[in-house]
Amino acid sequence: MSRIPTPSFDLSRLDLNALAGLDTKVITVARDAAYIGIGFGVLAFQQAQVRRRELEKTIAARVDAGRGQLDDLVRNVTRRVK
Repeated sequence: MSRIPTPSFDLSRLDLNALAGLDTKVITVARDAAYIGIGFGVLAFQQAQVRRRELEKTIAARVDAGRGQLDDLVRNVTRRVK
């Protein structure tokens, strides 16, 4: 049977002083990412609100047009009945 080689890591050149300010950098990046995510969420919500208002206007216009047609139909039927 052949033996599977095990990986080895050489940590002799690792400089722990270079990692000293890493925790504040990570916190800063995480905070910025959270702010960006929240900002995109707010923008998406606002866009959904705008689309909802546009849809309400479109539906209201169609209902008004249908109401006008219904009024015309009622007038015509009333005239013919008389």
